[in-house]
Amino acid sequence: MGAAPRVLDVGGHLAEAALVGRLQHPNVVQVFDVGEHEGALFIAMELLSGKSLKQELEATGRLDLPTTRALLGQIGKVGRLHKSSVEQ
Repeated sequence: MGAAPRVLDVGGHLAEAALVGRLQHPNVVQVFDVGEHEGALFIAMELLSGKSLKQELEATGRLDLPTTRALLGQIGKVGRLHKSSVEQ
């Protein structure tokens, strides 16, 4: 038996992407547009420079404690921002 196919909540994902597009915060990527073109969904967002967390961990093996604390603090801020924007 194969795995059941995944069903995506496309409308919900597009609505969430549109919501993110209204946010203005230094820790949130800017979303310029969301939609569908010729049957394909898209999200157009700003291009960021630098390393991904995965690349950093592959290069260093681990993050030092101050960097980890700072990163977790930023993740918490983005989570609170997300929650407050969804509740509005």
